[in-house]
Amino acid sequence: MNINSRQDGSNWRRAALAGVIAGAMSIVATVATAGECPADKKVADGQGQKPSTAAAKTATDVPPVTTALAK
Repeated sequence: MNINSRQDGSNWRRAALAGVIAGAMSIVATVATAGECPADKKVADGQGQKPSTAAAKTATDVPPVTTALAK
């Protein structure tokens, strides 16, 4: 009876370890490709999205209110 309980615990530990390893591998694979563009979307340097010619709708030339910090 004591031997069976030791095997059950061992199987549980193996399953838990396998789950942790699989989870870590999936996170590493996700992080490794996080900063890359899809291959069909890559363009040469300087050939990316062109700037818009439309005027900004909410931009203003009024400077923000400043506080005199020298006092």
